[in-house]
Amino acid sequence: MRNFICFMIRNRQLTMVKYFEAGILIGIFFVAICLALCLKDAGPTETTAGKLPPTIRQVDHLMVQVPDPGRVHQLFNGELGLPVAWPMVNYGPFSTGGVSFGNVNMELLNSSQEMRQQGLVPEGNGIVGVAFQSLTPLESTVKVLDANRAPHGAIIPFNITQNGSPSTLWYNLELSEMMPGSMIFYCEYTFNQTGFRQRMEHSLASANGGPLGILRMKEITIDYADPSVLEKWQALLPGAEGGVPERRDGGNGVTVHLKKSDRNAVSSITLQVKSLEQARAVLLEKGLLGPVSEGRISINPDAIAGLQVYVIQ
Repeated sequence: MRNFICFMIRNRQLTMVKYFEAGILIGIFFVAICLALCLKDAGPTETTAGKLPPTIRQVDHLMVQVPDPGRVHQLFNGELGLPVAWPMVNYGPFSTGGVSFGNVNMELLNSSQEMRQQGLVPEGNGIVGVAFQSLTPLESTVKVLDANRAPHGAIIPFNITQNGSPSTLWYNLELSEMMPGSMIFYCEYTFNQTGFRQRMEHSLASANGGPLGILRMKEITIDYADPSVLEKWQALLPGAEGGVPERRDGGNGVTVHLKKSDRNAVSSITLQVKSLEQARAVLLEKGLLGPVSEGRISINPDAIAGLQVYVIQ
C-alpha cells in the first residue's frame, strides 16, 4: 500500500509538471500572437532600416559653400570647360551659381551668416549638401516617408519676384536627422528636371568633356563616424552588388561611397575622364595639379577653396 501511495504521488507530480509545462507553452504561444498583432498594428518603425521603398531617381546636385563662389564658378567653367548649369545670381541672403559634370550639377554658393545661424544652410565651407531628384512628386514622396516613419521636414518652396510677378523656382524636402552638419534633401524644380540634365549631358559631350575630357561624376564619398549614419544611407539608397558599403542612386549609377572616419561629412567627389594622362597634363600646365597616386590624380584643393576633387579614368 505504501508503495502504491508513493507511486500515485509521483505520478500525480509528474502529471502536474506536464500540465504546468503545457501551460507555459500555451502562455508563450498566446504572448507571441499578441506581440505579432501589436507589431502589425503599430506599423513600420525606425528599426525597419533598409526597407525604405525607392524614392530617389538620382543625385541632382551637390551644395558647395565657398567664400568666393564666383571665382570657383569661373575656374570650373572657364579653365576646365564645364557647362554652366546656371550663372552666378545674387538672391540677397545668398549668392549661387552652378556648373555641370553632365550627370550631376554642382552648386557653388555663399550664404549669409543669418541663414547659417537660422539653420537654413549648414555652417562651414565645403560640400554641405546632397540634393536628390525624387522618383515621384514630393507630395507622394512624403507619403512614403511617413509610412516608413522616416523623419523629414516640410515641403518648402523657393519664391522670388521677377518683374513685379511672384514665382516659385523650386521646392525642397529635407530628410531630417540624416547626417549631422549636412543638408540631405529632395529638390523638385518647376521646370523639366530630367530634360535639363539631358541638355547638360549633351553640352558636356559636345565639348568633348572640356580640357580634362570629363565623362561624368563617378563617385561621392561620405565619411561617417556615427554607425547610424551608415544605416540611414543604406536605408535610403539601393545597395551595390557584393555587400560593400556603397550605394548607387536610381539614375545613372553615381556611387555613394561610405567610409568609416572620425567625422560625418561629404568629403570628396571623383570624376571619370577619357584619359588620365591627358587630364594630368592639362592640370599640370594650368598649375592645378594636386596630389597624385596610383591610378588617380586630383585638382589642387588650394585652387578650388579646399574642395577634394579626384580624377580617375
